Amino acid sequence: MSAGTVGELVGGYLAEQCDVLASNDIGLRVGDNLIHKTRVAARRLRSTLRVFAPLFAEAAAQQLNLELSWYADLLGEVRDRDVRARRFVDRVAALPTDQHRGSASEQITRTLREQRRVANQQLLNALHGDRYPHLVKLLRSWRTAPPFTDSARAEVEEITTYVDRAQRKADRRLRKAGDDVERLHRARKAIKRARYAAELATPANPAYKPPQRRPSTCRPSSVITKTPSWPQPSSPRTSLPAPPASVSILSQPYV
Repeated sequence: MSAGTVGELVGGYLAEQCDVLASNDIGLRVGDNLIHKTRVAARRLRSTLRVFAPLFAEAAAQQLNLELSWYADLLGEVRDRDVRARRFVDRVAALPTDQHRGSASEQITRTLREQRRVANQQLLNALHGDRYPHLVKLLRSWRTAPPFTDSARAEVEEITTYVDRAQRKADRRLRKAGDDVERLHRARKAIKRARYAAELATPANPAYKPPQRRPSTCRPSSVITKTPSWPQPSSPRTSLPAPPASVSILSQPYV
């Protein structure tokens, strides 16, 4: 792929997310707090497959997305229990002292802790199962040689086409959501995809980047900030070096 192409920029971003998934593998197995970071990397990969779909061979992208969805669901079950427990503790702490119900709080905490233990065990079982090595092989392949189409040979300035499309879709969903919870959830996911797309594009032009926080109202908002000027990047994103062999599952064969 020649320098300064859309494919080079996207390929580097894909490699970064594959590296996160690889380097977090051992930590997840030994109980390190890596659930959220790993889940976000999987989400970024899936978002890239969707927003930049014309750049990839369709069948290969569908296969990776399916396996990432399976893995993200396992991670999500654990993460959801962590979030619920934290919110519960915060809300109980905010109650007046005379409204505290110790036994009820303890029961809920024990229930959430047990649910988390079960979800985490299911994740560990999956990491030792037959399906996970297939995901690792896919990640290894996509990291080193993504199945690009000819569209990936476009000049890097064409990245705006994809990012702007994601921005418009997010704004449309946000406008139409109103107070509908399901539509708001879909709008929130579209906003994340637009932010990840802008994040990917930032190395080509640092002015083209997502804000630190997503919009909190239902008004159409600038999910991303950009300038109309797109100078040729002097150092577009390229494939990053792999993590050390001791922590990178992508460099180790599965047998």
